[in-house]
Amino acid sequence: MLHGSHSKYPVHLDVFQREDALSFYLLGVFLTDGNIDRLSGHKHDLYRVGLTSADEDWLKLIRDLISPLRPIWKRKDQKTRRMEIANQDLARWLLSWGCHERKSLTVEFPIGVPEEYLPDCVRGVFDGDGSLTVCDYRKVKNGKVYIYPRVNAYICSGSYRFITGLQHRLKLAGFSPSMFEAKKKENSIIRSDKTLRTIRAGVTWRLQLADQSAAPFLQWMYYPGNPLAMPRKAALARKALDILCGKQ
Repeated sequence: MLHGSHSKYPVHLDVFQREDALSFYLLGVFLTDGNIDRLSGHKHDLYRVGLTSADEDWLKLIRDLISPLRPIWKRKDQKTRRMEIANQDLARWLLSWGCHERKSLTVEFPIGVPEEYLPDCVRGVFDGDGSLTVCDYRKVKNGKVYIYPRVNAYICSGSYRFITGLQHRLKLAGFSPSMFEAKKKENSIIRSDKTLRTIRAGVTWRLQLADQSAAPFLQWMYYPGNPLAMPRKAALARKALDILCGKQ
């Protein structure tokens, strides 16, 4: 099914409306890196859906599935790329799953995500707001230096409800992520156009799985044959699993 508010850039709505592994992966992506804005100057509610990422290859993969002809543009003040779609059916689908306006601090992890598609939705969340680090840890004992591989996988959110809801679903799936509160101080950065941008102080929440507890979590998310994943994080997940499973 093709439908779009701009005939030049049709939208493949069936990608979402099938509500399969790919649909719920994209839901996780839009819950983290996406946004919905209400368009001004209209009598009725009209929405614009946006998706922003620094990983242009990943954004293009998503664009090619949703609306292949649509342009991706670069934000002037940041090293990010952005895609926008003013399609009301798409907006309504995302709104129905809790991806609402100004959601950063209030979004919740949707309780209705089917268990069979939970790995896909969480992979979308992880590709959006997750981080995976693989490094060596040095420890000195009795004058000897020991080097251990360390793997740390975590998901951040400014919404306490989102993190606690996700933690609950992960525990039901057999994982035991730790939850941390991280406070960030107010900071100022200079944009490329020399103007000042202030990043407000606030609190973020983090779910973390480290070392051996990260292995089953990564295997669960990046399972063989999954419909879509961020190339950079998928490659790092394979490297982490090789280390944790003793292949390196």
